[in-house]
Amino acid sequence: MSDDLELLTTEEVAEIVKVQAATVRSWINQGKLPAIDLDGSYRIYRQDLKEFLAQRYKRGGQADKKKQEE
Repeated sequence: MSDDLELLTTEEVAEIVKVQAATVRSWINQGKLPAIDLDGSYRIYRQDLKEFLAQRYKRGGQADKKKQEE
């Protein structure tokens, strides 16, 4: 099985991204993070987690932009 097809629990995802499992469940319930519902116990493909994080990746903030403009 490819690493990208590996299924992760909400607890494993929470540990990877350093948030609470409740936050991961919230992302799932809001439709932000795709997951498989196994009778209330969610599983997340590692590839879906990678894509979720990549979509939220930001390089530099407003402070960085202001410094560059000066």
